[in-house]
Amino acid sequence: MTRALPLLLLALLTVCALTPARAQNSRAFERAYERGDWAGAARAAVLWAEREPTSSTAAYNAACALALAGDGNAALEWLRRAGAAGFAGVRSIEEDPDLASIRGGAGFAEATAMIRANRAGMFERFKAAAERSEILTILPRGNPEGPRPLIVVLHGYGGAARNNAELYRRAAAKRGAIIAAPNALRPGPGGQGFSWTYRDEAEWWVLRAIDKVSDLHAVDPQRVILAGFSQGANVALGVGLKHPDRFAGLLPVAGRYEADRMPTPEGGGPRVYLLTGGADPGAESFRTAAERLGAAGLEVRLRMIPALGHSYPRRATAELGKALDYLLR
Repeated sequence: MTRALPLLLLALLTVCALTPARAQNSRAFERAYERGDWAGAARAAVLWAEREPTSSTAAYNAACALALAGDGNAALEWLRRAGAAGFAGVRSIEEDPDLASIRGGAGFAEATAMIRANRAGMFERFKAAAERSEILTILPRGNPEGPRPLIVVLHGYGGAARNNAELYRRAAAKRGAIIAAPNALRPGPGGQGFSWTYRDEAEWWVLRAIDKVSDLHAVDPQRVILAGFSQGANVALGVGLKHPDRFAGLLPVAGRYEADRMPTPEGGGPRVYLLTGGADPGAESFRTAAERLGAAGLEVRLRMIPALGHSYPRRATAELGKALDYLLR
């Protein structure tokens, strides 16, 4: 079901609880689902979807609940309706265990094709918007000779490029590095800031942003650092580990390592500096990342600051400077 989507899908599609009526509809479904009352969840989900016929999320959740309740034909019909309403969760239809009983059944291929087409259209519109958008770029002072290091900074969920990039300004300037900070473009919670909602979009946009900045400025392709905070840290790890040849180093801050979703480069890869607080929810996952990536032959350093929660360190410039020195040495 939608609310169980992985952290990096992160759009929180159940944001349909924007009005009291919608909240009541979705809560009845969620309560039954949490109890494992599949018949009750199916009744509530269908009522929710019938009251909100344009909600692809409601239709998708109805399909999930009906599949769990054993009504495959109705589940397939609601999955088709979800596609007709614009549902674009390709990863969900591929991996969501709630749909296991109908996956491969008659009608599933038709719904899947519709959902894939929705996603492809969304992706193309996202690319067009990205090409029109400006990437915040901060150049080192003076006129340094030769190509410069590039630090790509990714904001967190609901954040924006400016605030995150400013935290790196002094550390980057001291090392003669260019900063590039793209906005994720998808709206964040309540329309505030931005969200790296879809993994494929995030991957494409990060790599495209590097190319766009490199076309305009003298960037050393052997000294590109991919950094990010929170959701942006997850994107930095995922993209950096998938494309190890594009990065000299990765600097995820206060993120979460998803061992089952993030690849491990074979034969080495970029240096990785994991920066987090001991009180951060993702701290233990960073311990796992240090162990697994180190065992795979990557150079990894874990910096865990005791008592720090989900935030940048208070002495951000100094801490980021240490990280950059390790990654750029």
